[in-house]
Amino acid sequence: MTTHIHDLTFQKFWANYTGIGEYQALHNHDAIWSFVVWLKIPFDGMVEAKEQAGFRPEASDFVLVYPDTCGQLKKKHYRLNPHMDGMMIFFPSDMNHLVYPHFTTEEWRISIAGDIALNSEEVVTQVNPEFPDPKSTNV
Repeated sequence: MTTHIHDLTFQKFWANYTGIGEYQALHNHDAIWSFVVWLKIPFDGMVEAKEQAGFRPEASDFVLVYPDTCGQLKKKHYRLNPHMDGMMIFFPSDMNHLVYPHFTTEEWRISIAGDIALNSEEVVTQVNPEFPDPKSTNV
């Protein structure tokens, strides 16, 4: 809970490039929102999944992992392909996610990503008047 409304700010911003067999393990972030924008997807996820079928069914996928209302873990797969270049996925930062490796091309998969957080240095409006604003001259 907060007593003020805060602006949002970029907490982090980075680029990812993964080659054949490289991946991002299951993780989450310490912010409010996270995003990824795919700049270059040099493979078709359907072809990737069929490469050694049964052994690599999730090859090249971007996956969000979350609990359902009964606490069972669920996955939302994004099967990547070149038509998704420029697509943004926006999700809560504490949501676990991962990127599986690709195997059918040696070209780089390239994306940019970032985290959006509350900016505690810039208070927009005081929400609860019971708690005086320390920046106010009326305190």
